[in-house]
Amino acid sequence: MRDGARQLANVDDCAAAEADTFLGTGLVGYSNGAATTGAEGQAELNCYEFGTSGVENDIWFNWVPDVTGMATIHTCLSVGIDSKLAAYPGGNCPADGSSLDCNDDTCGLLSEISFPVEFGECYLIQVGSFPGGTPGAGTLDISIAPLPPIPVSGVDDCAFADTEVQVGPGSLAMTLGTTGAEGQNEAFCYAFGLSGIDNDVWFTYFATSDGDVRIETCASAAGDSKLAVYPGGIGCPADGTSLACNDDICSVRSGVNFPAKAGQSYLVQLGNFPGGSGTAFTLDIIESGAGNVNLGANYCPNNANSTGSPGRIGAVGSASLTDNNLYLCAIDLPCDEFGYFVAGDGQGFVDLPMVGLSNGFFCIGGTPMNIGRFDGQVGNTGISGSLTIRVDVNAVPVADTGVPMDPGVIALLPGDWYFQCWYRNDGGNNFTDATCVTFVP
Repeated sequence: MRDGARQLANVDDCAAAEADTFLGTGLVGYSNGAATTGAEGQAELNCYEFGTSGVENDIWFNWVPDVTGMATIHTCLSVGIDSKLAAYPGGNCPADGSSLDCNDDTCGLLSEISFPVEFGECYLIQVGSFPGGTPGAGTLDISIAPLPPIPVSGVDDCAFADTEVQVGPGSLAMTLGTTGAEGQNEAFCYAFGLSGIDNDVWFTYFATSDGDVRIETCASAAGDSKLAVYPGGIGCPADGTSLACNDDICSVRSGVNFPAKAGQSYLVQLGNFPGGSGTAFTLDIIESGAGNVNLGANYCPNNANSTGSPGRIGAVGSASLTDNNLYLCAIDLPCDEFGYFVAGDGQGFVDLPMVGLSNGFFCIGGTPMNIGRFDGQVGNTGISGSLTIRVDVNAVPVADTGVPMDPGVIALLPGDWYFQCWYRNDGGNNFTDATCVTFVP
């Protein structure tokens, strides 16, 4: 172990991994010399190398990243051992086929894994030896690099931004369009004698936490940008309604700050200062609030879709029936497919791959009369691979009308209610995981 490394507790059982949780990045010392080989993580396809998937003398720990990005964990600083590494979503001992990455040899007989991570999420790390290899003391080096910007094309017409381009916090690579009629006479945008925004595109941003939000183009290599933000969900903006607008804050590039509410949508306009240069910008959306607020308690297994990841559901906003401000968000979905959300008053489990109807699991329960689809809010995942709807708690499609899955509506009562998202994928269909929201008056 290198000097300065924190020492792991060398937990032998993945079920007890939460007793040893490491936060953030840095050097972590471990020793698997006295560890036994557990039953879990021994038949993982990603771990198959040199004729075996096994990870001998394995120990486990939970890891929580302190930023979002691409994580790299390696043992390359170690001496005299033959290591093997795997990473899984946290929370429970892993099921076969659920690994995020696995590796045996990257630097000699030592290992390195890389996988995308989200701030505050929990990941289960398995550290062991190649079967028959030498166990012993080693050092893990954990680091996180920023994710590259996600290519996103805003829409040229603000009227379609609510339905076609929906994003959350993160880094985006955005290409500009043509100059539209809207957002050209905004008082907040008046700078250097002009209010216009040339070559503008529009998109909808959904906040995932309460607090100040910063949107900026300062990471762009070149170009003269201009930014404006308006309330979302109301179509193209009227003059005088912007929440923030800026031309130059970092050289000739732009940045705006405004208070946001979890689950609320905001309409963003990006373009050039009139006559300015640049056709593409890196756009960073940074939330200073609690981050990734999910009001629900998620459950239900979910199989990977054509993106290589399983779709996920979250509930943001407020669980107060009085507030009536709840949004359902489904992410990590395939692009340009349609889907809808389902609600119910209980949990359930139907293994649809077993009956040949889907590649997912239906986890909303209750009687068929107490399960309903949000038929009036069928959406397209667009280029962001996501769906978001606002739930009217006074008109949720869960009603005993005598017809299963009938779209009749009821007003929710305090207590637990369950939601899931169904979506098309590669000619078939799939489900996200499900979430339980406990409503209060």
